[in-house]
Amino acid sequence: MGRLGFAQGRINELCLSFQQQVLGTWFTIFVTGGDGDRSTWEVQTENVELDVLSATDALDMDGVVKIGVPGEDVTTVKDAAGNVIPNPLRVPGAGNRLGIDAAFAEFRQVQGQSAVMSIPQPFRIPNLHLRTERGRTQCAAPVAPQGNP
Repeated sequence: MGRLGFAQGRINELCLSFQQQVLGTWFTIFVTGGDGDRSTWEVQTENVELDVLSATDALDMDGVVKIGVPGEDVTTVKDAAGNVIPNPLRVPGAGNRLGIDAAFAEFRQVQGQSAVMSIPQPFRIPNLHLRTERGRTQCAAPVAPQGNP
């Protein structure tokens, strides 16, 4: 299991699916949201942590990219005045977490299996929907977004 986290994020369309067995019957719960426009990056959140079993995607980074930075030294978020916010993930010192520090990072078409997801900060998503389907299914592969956040 691995841990993925980001201090500040914008997502274009969202679909999460969870499988649950009730009295011997499997159901899939879907949490979806977005505005249907692949260019708006309408879902906004902060300080997300995912304990993942697997994840696949494409990662584009720009600027000076530093890999293996101690988690508490990551400086990816700036305040309104343009100053770097120290330790935006609020990682405890000596937390044995490594990070990637870049001026810009973008995950595209992420799919994976997560055991735990934590979003302690505000999470803004338009058109939030919750639905249940009988059986063990999953979200469809995401459509590629247009442009950058």
